[in-house]
Parts: sequence; structure tokens; C-alpha cells
Amino acid sequence: MPQDLPTYQSDLAALAANTTVIELVAGDARIAVAPEHQGRVMSATGRSGQSLGWISHRVLREGPMSPVFNALGGADRFWIGPEGSRFALFFDPGVPLSTNTWRTPRGIDREPWSVTSKDASSVTLAHAFQVRNRANFTFDIRAERTVRILDRASLARVLGQPLPAEVEVVGFETENAIVNAGREPWQVDRGLVSIWILGMFPATDDTTVVIPIKAGAASELGPSVNGAYYGQVPPERLRNTSTAVFFKADARWRSKIGISPRRALGVAGSYAPSRRLLTIVQYDKAEASAAYPYSQWSDEAPAYEGDVINSYNDGPSAEGEQFGRFFELESSSPVRALAPGERLRHRHRTIFLAGNAAALDPFAHRQLGVSTSAIKDALPQ
Repeated sequence: MPQDLPTYQSDLAALAANTTVIELVAGDARIAVAPEHQGRVMSATGRSGQSLGWISHRVLREGPMSPVFNALGGADRFWIGPEGSRFALFFDPGVPLSTNTWRTPRGIDREPWSVTSKDASSVTLAHAFQVRNRANFTFDIRAERTVRILDRASLARVLGQPLPAEVEVVGFETENAIVNAGREPWQVDRGLVSIWILGMFPATDDTTVVIPIKAGAASELGPSVNGAYYGQVPPERLRNTSTAVFFKADARWRSKIGISPRRALGVAGSYAPSRRLLTIVQYDKAEASAAYPYSQWSDEAPAYEGDVINSYNDGPSAEGEQFGRFFELESSSPVRALAPGERLRHRHRTIFLAGNAAALDPFAHRQLGVSTSAIKDALPQ
């Protein structure tokens, strides 16, 4: 394991010194949940003790001070979409879509959530907040989420394959919901809201994200990958075959990719040989015809033809500033017009598998459709 990465115990100690922490346990596996930080799963670990989520210790110490965005971290955090478009939730009404006007809604960035129930393996949290979109419609939202650690038998079941003793495994899932808590219905022509779950993970120079995709002609399914969120990703950092997309996740070049619902298969992952770590993300995927919010910063694009899964690689901005040494694996729910009291749900599952390349290879093949060696060799190191 790279020597500059923190251990779970050091991350847990920092969390305990600065906020309330709820630990969930299943055998050797542990996860740390922070109710005061929107119920994020801050990190996780297994018998090796490595910390599997990325945390900014500086933001943790100082608290959520920025009115724009607090890059605290967490292996699973709750957000809402769309970010951009004419129905954006991250821009005030009437302002242009630019880095100078972007800000994160308070309810998902700077407000504590309440614990409504808890046991040894799960915790349920809730929070009510308002957010106004760029079209000047105000949503009254009650957000709910249950965080659940999964035992080894459950993980073998959701993976659909046995777990040899030599493979260390840690897994958890979050079941997330938003409720229309207001008196007005949410309507297509005023903008709708999606659930957006983002996992932030420590980056290494040899980390590669891999996202399986549905094979087929662009004329039928659209492009294999959207690589133009922050300007086109250089070809040495992004490669796609007919069945998979490979994206460099070394936190040295700020960039982002997205996969459309017509291409996505409900799973994504990453592999870091230096950490002997394969990460798998599974999520609820609706039908390809479902409406996903368009989150890119554009006024002209269709509002409900966005991506279902994204990966973000942090790196220096044009001014040389950087949030931290992390990358993200993200999934989104579709949007739905909700009457008062109706809810939208989305489940996102994260599984970490640690072991040598031969032991991890069957999981890479079954879950991502490629070998560990193919992931390792997909992009220049």
C-alpha cells in the first residue's frame, strides 16, 4: 500500500475529534458515518486497516465554512441534480453558468442530518430543506437515507460469485429517497430533481476507472462516453473500446466523464494495483428511456437527456488550486414529477475487494467485463 495514504484508525481518530461518528460493523469490516455531515459514509476498512474513503482533514478541522462548496470527502455522499442546465440547482435564478456563480445547496453541504433509527449494521437519517432552481422554482424536500454495512454472505450474493478467504472484502449500500414535502407538484416545465450519490476515494498514480458499456453503433446508442465536462479529456487519459471505458484517476488532471442511460449497465469500478484494490459500484439503473437530468453547464441542451454514471478526477484548476488527491465514482437516479407526499428512491452500493491480481481477476471479469491486467495496461502509466 502507498505509504502516504492514511489508515482507517487515523481517519477515525480525526473524525471523532471533530464530529459525531457512528461506526457500523460486519465481521472485520467497518464503516464510519457522520450524521453532522449529511450522513456521509466517510470511510471504510477491512482486516488490512487501510482507509478506503478520501477525507480532507483540513475541512474536517475547520468545519463547513465556505458558502460555495466544502470538499470534506466521503466514500458515499448525498447530493441532488441537476448541477447545470436551465433547471440547475447549483446556480441562482438569472445568473450565467460559470465558475464564479456556482454554489452548492446548503442542505447537502453545510447542514446536519438527524438520526431517525440505528442498529449495529445500519443507520437511517433524514433532513428537510429548501432549494430554488435556476428557473426560480423552490423545492421543499425531505431527504432520507439508510446506510447499511453488508456482511460477507450478502456481498457474495450481490456479486453473484463466491468470496475466497484470501480476498478481503468490505461493502455497504445506501438507500436514498427524496420526498416532495411542499404543497405544489413538481412539474417537467419547472424543473425536476434527481438523487445523486458520489463516492470520493484516494487516488494513486496507477488508479484506473473502468465502466462497462453496452456495445452498439453511435447512430443507435449515442457516443460511448461524454468526455467534455471540463474540456475534452486528453486521449492518454481516456480510452474506450466497444464494451468498456477506461479513465485515468490519478488526481493530477481535473476532468470528468459521463455515461448515458443508453450505454450504462448498472456498474462501474476502479483498480489500483499499488493498493491491491478493486472497487465496484452498483446502482439502481432505470430503463434507458428514463429521464436523467442534464447537469452540464449549458442553456441550450435538452434538460432531461443527461448521464446516469459519472467519474471525476481531481487536479489543479487553472489557478493552480486543488480540492485534494481523490477521484469519484458517481451515480444518479432519473427524475420524476412528484405530487406532494410522493417520493423518489435510489440505491447505490460500494464494494472494496483487496488481494493480489490473480485473486481479484475473477471479480474484475464478472463485474466489469475485463481482466485486472487489461485495466492496468489500458492507459499509459
